[in-house]
Amino acid sequence: MDNQELDFVRKIKDSEIAKRLIKYAKPCFSYFAASILILMVTVPLSLYNPLLIKNIQNNLISTDISYSYILMNIFGMIAILAVNAVGIFFMNYLLQLAGLKVNLQIREKVFTHIEKFSINQFNLTPVGKFVTRVTNDVDSITNLYSSLIIGFLKNGFTAVVALIYMFSINWELALKGIYCIPLLILATIFFRKFTRKAYRDSRTYNTDVNSFLSEHLSGVKITQIFNKEESEISKFKEKTN
Repeated sequence: MDNQELDFVRKIKDSEIAKRLIKYAKPCFSYFAASILILMVTVPLSLYNPLLIKNIQNNLISTDISYSYILMNIFGMIAILAVNAVGIFFMNYLLQLAGLKVNLQIREKVFTHIEKFSINQFNLTPVGKFVTRVTNDVDSITNLYSSLIIGFLKNGFTAVVALIYMFSINWELALKGIYCIPLLILATIFFRKFTRKAYRDSRTYNTDVNSFLSEHLSGVKITQIFNKEESEISKFKEKTN
């Protein structure tokens, strides 16, 4: 059964998986759009703070120190921090709300699908695997909507805005600073294959452990009647190791 599941996963293309996931995100499009707008405001502001610090430092080392100019930059930094704090709060709130709505959709659909299985299917597949599908796996997908996607967009947008600031300050130094970017891209592509396989293996092992726990905890009375506690503990250690 495990091998069949793994083969089934490998046959599905990433584009097909993306289409299925986008379908669940469509009802929450307004939440994601608002979060992206907030992101486009907060990221440039947060990256502008170092420029204000530079202004203060340049003023302090100059012969003509302007305290009013320093205070203006300090108040600007405080205002940026306040705006970012409010923006991040609402962005996280909207993303968590969208994630919960997506979680509800997927969980209801998975449970409804499991309810339609034949009796033979329940005999072939441990109940713990179904529990994992409805709980842990759905939570992992929800985490994709609530944090991973927006985190990816935030990191990419932060890199673009930072490059714009760098080139606007000193384009020659900025060119020297981006030499390592192709190497980082190649390293990311290289390690992506290993991390994907490791993640799939970890999910498979997690499912096996949950299945074992579900079966043996529901039948713990029978285990105690036949005095098989030590044997079951040994099997559990083998599963977790």
